[in-house]
Amino acid sequence: MLITLALALVILAAYTTQAMIGFGANIIALTIGAHLWPLEQLLPVVVALNLPLSGSLVWKDRHAVAWRTLGRTIAPAFAAGFVGGVATSHFLQSAWLALGFGVLVSLIAAWELLRINHPRRAAHAAESAAFLLLGGLAQGLYASGGPFVAYATDRLGLDRRSFRATLLVVWLVTNSILLLSFALGGQLNATTGKNFLLFLPLIAVGLWLGEKLHHAVSERRFRQGLYGVLLVAGLILLARHI
Repeated sequence: MLITLALALVILAAYTTQAMIGFGANIIALTIGAHLWPLEQLLPVVVALNLPLSGSLVWKDRHAVAWRTLGRTIAPAFAAGFVGGVATSHFLQSAWLALGFGVLVSLIAAWELLRINHPRRAAHAAESAAFLLLGGLAQGLYASGGPFVAYATDRLGLDRRSFRATLLVVWLVTNSILLLSFALGGQLNATTGKNFLLFLPLIAVGLWLGEKLHHAVSERRFRQGLYGVLLVAGLILLARHI
């Protein structure tokens, strides 16, 4: 009972974070939650819970989605990295590569937090493509591509509403693909459905809290929160693979 309650608090924090800034739910819920529940049971539930939260916010803010940026800039590089990561996951995964991802994300986040009062410099096309490719690769290898995608998208000059809505489209699509693969692989069962329904009310609470926080903070505070979560995500990647 206490373990389930602790996991519920982790899930609430994870999805409140995603509702506020547009990413972070999976990496927070899986990394911390894996200490409470077996990962093979937790993973399909976390992925399934992502869909109602992402889907409801994408529908609500569908007019804020930067569809042209998503289609022309984000999707091609991210998809190429994702396919490459999935295709090579059996022999490319290594602790050193994961550590490299964690170090890079942590350094980027720390640097951006130090420069939070400086105007954002627009990213060059090649720079954005490189980080989106890394994000897709990390997603395919470790299901941890969010930090790279969030950083690259933040450099594209979107306001916070468009930033969140556009990122959530990415997670809606990739988590739908993952859930389909779980279904085809026989990883969805009655227990998965029961656990999904058990934690589903937390998504409504996290959505409400995240929306309140998203609209309450200033643009500067939003970016502080974004890079604060990025720093935590980078440190989590390091802790997972040290």
